[in-house]
Amino acid sequence: MKINPFSAVEDYPQMLNKISAFVTLISLGCVLLLRFRITEIDNFFNGLLVQVNIFDNPISLGTVLLAVLIALISRIIKLHDRISDVMKIRYFFDIYHILIPMSLLSEANLTSNEIERIKHDRKNIMRDVFYKYATSGGKEVIDKHYITMALDQWTWFWILLEGSVLLVITAAISYFYKDAFSTSWLLFIVLVSTIVMYFSYNQSVVYAEDEIKLILENDERKMAIKGVFDALSSK
Repeated sequence: MKINPFSAVEDYPQMLNKISAFVTLISLGCVLLLRFRITEIDNFFNGLLVQVNIFDNPISLGTVLLAVLIALISRIIKLHDRISDVMKIRYFFDIYHILIPMSLLSEANLTSNEIERIKHDRKNIMRDVFYKYATSGGKEVIDKHYITMALDQWTWFWILLEGSVLLVITAAISYFYKDAFSTSWLLFIVLVSTIVMYFSYNQSVVYAEDEIKLILENDERKMAIKGVFDALSSK
């Protein structure tokens, strides 16, 4: 198990662990900020008498437990997936940066109706034409380096996304308690995070293009993928 939180992840479980670790730290930072800036919240946590020492500083166990609880809920419901579902992040990425490009490069002639079928059955088609060849966990067909780079890029994107959501919630609480200073800085950090996510997303597009080229460079794989897309006309 890797200890370095900045090392590249190599599979999906490692990605989830890395997201959870950073969400825990971000949650802890948000709770500590609210305690430091807002007296009412600090008094509430002072009522929780049990304390732990972090870097020789006493911190209410309730502060730590709340941060861990937030990270646990995030992990259980896979918060980044739920946000992605609402914002259709993976939906648009899979369709317009993976499936449609793969159909064109495999020389499958898709009609508008077949493209609609791709949108409707996206996850199953992704499994048949992409994850079958670019999966992690020792079952990859293409160079593992490209898969690792893509997976790690998405990991940082999801960390920034979940972190931004937590910061927005913290900013809303700060605004409610009329802490304009904290609100402004939190929203500024969210803005910076959004800019970084934009570049991270674009880099993920580049990695996806590399993976697609590697998958389709083999004629046998190319014909199999073309067959998947051509079969859409009979559905």
